[in-house]
Amino acid sequence: MTNLSGLASFVSELRIERTNLVDRRGTRGIMLSRSMIGPMAIPVALPALTRKRGNPNWGKPIPFAPALPTEFELRVRQLQLTAEIYTSSAALHNWCEQNKNRCYVPEWLLEEWHITVDPNISAVISTTAADRHRHTAHFLVS
Repeated sequence: MTNLSGLASFVSELRIERTNLVDRRGTRGIMLSRSMIGPMAIPVALPALTRKRGNPNWGKPIPFAPALPTEFELRVRQLQLTAEIYTSSAALHNWCEQNKNRCYVPEWLLEEWHITVDPNISAVISTTAADRHRHTAHFLVS
């Protein structure tokens, strides 16, 4: 019984007082004032968090994909060339001759080197036997 009476006296010493409290966010709570611990705020109820429904991007236009460099630009960067020395580069000339029907090459450079592009070749159709074999090999495996 002494433990219970000691507990009762301890609780009475804390002098818990309940008062309404509004913090800076506007949330209502209860203020507990304790002589040993100090003031402490306990929220009465959590603010109602409304769940946003639906797609937030609905009706907005799809953003453009970033512009990627062409094969020609990658090759120029690899060879460390500037636009002024394109025409004097033998390595770039050879690459353009080999890839004139497959990759983009600036028209002014094709005219400068007198390279003609075959308009009948489509980029979708592979022209080499190795490419045809690679594309049809998966049908033969099964």
